[in-house]
Amino acid sequence: MLLPPSKRRLAFVDWLRLVASIQMILGHTIEALLSEAWRKGRLFELWTLWRGLTAPAFLFASGFAFALAARLDRPGPPSGRLRRLRRGLLLIALGTLLHLGDVPHRIDILQTIGFILIFFELVVASLPSRRARLLVSAILGLGVAIGSERLDALVNAKAAQGLLRFGLSWVDPGGPALFPLFPWTSYAALGLTFSLWLAPNGPESETRSLPLRLGVIAIALAFFSMLAWKLWGPPSAHWSAAPSVIFGRLSGVTLLCAIFALLSSRWRLPPWAEFLSGQSLNLYLAHLTLIYAPFFGWARLWGPSLSLAQSLLASVLALALSAAWPFLLQRLFLPLGPFNRKFMRLNEPPLRSGRN
Repeated sequence: MLLPPSKRRLAFVDWLRLVASIQMILGHTIEALLSEAWRKGRLFELWTLWRGLTAPAFLFASGFAFALAARLDRPGPPSGRLRRLRRGLLLIALGTLLHLGDVPHRIDILQTIGFILIFFELVVASLPSRRARLLVSAILGLGVAIGSERLDALVNAKAAQGLLRFGLSWVDPGGPALFPLFPWTSYAALGLTFSLWLAPNGPESETRSLPLRLGVIAIALAFFSMLAWKLWGPPSAHWSAAPSVIFGRLSGVTLLCAIFALLSSRWRLPPWAEFLSGQSLNLYLAHLTLIYAPFFGWARLWGPSLSLAQSLLASVLALALSAAWPFLLQRLFLPLGPFNRKFMRLNEPPLRSGRN
């Protein structure tokens, strides 16, 4: 039932996606159920800071994995490209359906990742040279990171109406979108940049020096975060668009990658964990259903009214139920043969050689 460990993967990316998925489920469950009386103190502040790395980790991993998938495409019919385009459109459609009843309509992380994947595909198709892709992705990532706070002062989606408001909400850092393209594109674009730079040979680039190189980059990004604070001051009202926050979060994500790269040189993820690391979409939908579904969603039944111990217990239960869902799906679709393999590949990030 489980996919076997593959030697054609960068293991630390699997570690990053798995930890980000766990943090996503725990974070949403505690946020929905924890009583206001417990939302204070130094411990809660540290938890909030750690939770803030979840979305940047997912976006960074998406950019990193995209470069690996595009590099491993076989010559001939562009099956990998078509599959990635389908995945991007699927993410946009699912994100739109999840927020169909919202007024105004909100851009969620699924739509943002879907748009980024399609945009990256256009970049790769138009720039066959790895050096050109590296340059464009670096300029895009740094430009969005530095310019998002400036854009916030120029664009106001809330003042527009109709289709113009919907279009501006995709880019306005202070608009109604949960994850507008500015600043969140920067994490994926720099993930793509680091993949092209640090892993030019794909999984074979996972050498003993990789953790050290990632650690040095993490320190450099922390320095850029402090420099951005000095140059542009503390974050504005929409603090997620501030360069100091973006570079600080990138530093945290890169440091996690360095730690995971060091760990993966000694211990590989077991098959079930590697499988779950590729099921972030199923995990996302499963835990959202548990927490926010009408009538039986936990947020409607108990939130926010639980103690810290009760919230932690609920988050562990949500993690267990969400993790069981991908295995149940594969068990249900296993007799369907090729359909099952196609369905599961839609959810699995494209890191394998020749199966993109």
